Amino acid sequence: MLITAEIGGGAVVGDTPVAMDMQLSAAWVWLGEDFHQYNQAVLFHKAFHIDGVPAGARLAFSADTHARIFVNGKWIADGPCRGWPWAYYYDLVDLGGVLRGGDNQILAVARYFGSGTFHQIPQQAGFLLQLDIRDTAGRWRTVAATDGSWRAAPFLAWRQTSPKVCVQMGPGEWIDARRGEACLPAIQQAIDQQVSVIAPPHGGPWGRLRPRDVALAGRYEVAVPPPMAAHAVKAVPQLPWAVPVRRLCHPGVISTNRHASRNLGLATVIHADRAESLPWRWPDWTAFVNGRRCDGVLELHPGPNAIVCFVSALFDHRHEAVLDEPRGSGLRLENPIDAGADSAWAIVLLPEFDWVEDDMCWSEPPRADREAIKRQYHEFCNSAGGVASASVESLRAWLHQRGARPASREQIAWDDPHAAFARREPLRVLPAAQGGRFPLTLAAQADGDVELHIDLGDQYCGYHQIDVETSDDGAALDLFLVENVAADGRVQNTPGARNGFRYICRKGRQRYRSLLRRSGRHLFLTARGLGSPITIHGIHVTESRYPARVIGSFNCDDDRLNRLWNMARRTLELCMDDVYVDCPLYEQTLWIGDLHPEQLYGLWTFDARDISLRSLRLAAQSLARLPMIGAQVPSSWDMILPAWSLLWGIAVWDYYQYSGEKESLAELWPAVRMNLLSAQTCLNDRGLFEAWFW
Repeated sequence: MLITAEIGGGAVVGDTPVAMDMQLSAAWVWLGEDFHQYNQAVLFHKAFHIDGVPAGARLAFSADTHARIFVNGKWIADGPCRGWPWAYYYDLVDLGGVLRGGDNQILAVARYFGSGTFHQIPQQAGFLLQLDIRDTAGRWRTVAATDGSWRAAPFLAWRQTSPKVCVQMGPGEWIDARRGEACLPAIQQAIDQQVSVIAPPHGGPWGRLRPRDVALAGRYEVAVPPPMAAHAVKAVPQLPWAVPVRRLCHPGVISTNRHASRNLGLATVIHADRAESLPWRWPDWTAFVNGRRCDGVLELHPGPNAIVCFVSALFDHRHEAVLDEPRGSGLRLENPIDAGADSAWAIVLLPEFDWVEDDMCWSEPPRADREAIKRQYHEFCNSAGGVASASVESLRAWLHQRGARPASREQIAWDDPHAAFARREPLRVLPAAQGGRFPLTLAAQADGDVELHIDLGDQYCGYHQIDVETSDDGAALDLFLVENVAADGRVQNTPGARNGFRYICRKGRQRYRSLLRRSGRHLFLTARGLGSPITIHGIHVTESRYPARVIGSFNCDDDRLNRLWNMARRTLELCMDDVYVDCPLYEQTLWIGDLHPEQLYGLWTFDARDISLRSLRLAAQSLARLPMIGAQVPSSWDMILPAWSLLWGIAVWDYYQYSGEKESLAELWPAVRMNLLSAQTCLNDRGLFEAWFW
């Protein structure tokens, strides 16, 4: 076999410049006085005037937890890069060619997650931005910086009550354009409210900010082909709910640790005109009806039926539990506490099973108390469920005894469009739309909804834009992505990851580009609830990833190996964001075990020094929170995989061997030593490592 290979070495200089620094004077600001709302989105605006085009311009911004910046209508950046709260970052962007002499505008949409992820540890809502310009003499001055003069407004189209994408990521994306225009940056919504000044630039819970130490993500437009298939699919008249059980049980806890209890029950009364057998297919809940446990079927008798259901797993990473409200002709649900409540359910908290703990001690043997409370919870549910649901009278008496309260729809009815997509049922092919080029007009179907399937031809990770036109309000567009569709049409779904968004249209033409970065090869756009035709003018995909520059190559006379090389290179590109990540779809998380091989290939293939050093640095910083290097960083999940903690030390040496950077080794060496000393404390009497970590 003939093999030729060219691999870049340590002497090659990459494209990424050394991180710039900036003297910050901007203040942290937000809208209102509540800085801890879940999934809040706020628009910020500033107009400013400059005389003439500057010789240079740069913009620094940060946010807890995420922001998108526009200047003079141009999409500038999304950020900031991930960081620990005690070592938080601001992004710094060169604005060359963006500013103009005269009036200029800054628009930002900032989001506070209010829930932890495997990328961030949210502290409180906050936004900071500063824009400096340089004159021909090289002098810098600030022309815009967040302070009390800025104006803000809620992003009205953004729906706060959206479940998390998955445990690893933040809240999902649901836009209702009927409530307010969503076409950023050409938004017509008034942004005129006073901001609240929270802290000076290096104050608040974020401390001293540091400049981004990795290249900004590159953006690459993807050619979107025509739909390869179009179907009428079974309509979903009512979406399942993702009940936010973790927030209801522990409203102030933002961690993603598994061992935070989900000790909650819901109750309702179902009035049935006749005997019914309804499927119960929601394993997240253990249900009881009329004194009996439901094993896959709700058996209803004519008249009132008492129902109690408890979250099945006391401990689980997932923050929500999916529930589909029973429905059917001849059924009516009634709130057992308050018939006038806006939901038919009562909520029952079970404080005797409250438990909030990190996951440092993962295994059960040293935590017999944790194992005991799990057992007691399940025994309680099986006992109380039968007694409480024996009759409507016993249900009401039990709810009163337990101090239950009516649940509002806003509390529990967090609609879950992904659950509807996961149960998609194609009815027939729609030849008129299949293979057609945009613009495409989709007609309403009497017996279902309309779905387009687009094969992008490759996996991409980035942002998705829809350009649509309707003649009335209310049509819902669900855009979801998957990685594979089998030859027989079976969709490889993404269980546990709501990999898409919902957009509810207003009348007229409108565009929306997603604020969440997501990945997939196969794109499904489903138009639901059409009352009249809808025109899809276009779907656009903007890939966003680390701007890797290929310096290594491989070629041999076996084309299979050549294809494997290119496939591996492309896979690594997809797993490069502001750090190396384990995968572009489910987690987008810096796992230290994945970092070790990714860094080796990233250095020799792309000379990707900044992303390698940054990934190592974030891991070292985890020692401020954990006794050994964390398994995934920075993260709201407190846990350790000791084999990976030790593998990190090898990765540090790999980086030094490649780069020869003594200053980087000197920076990381104290953490290497601390990690080993901590591991030494876990040696047993035989000199072997022993700990109850994961």
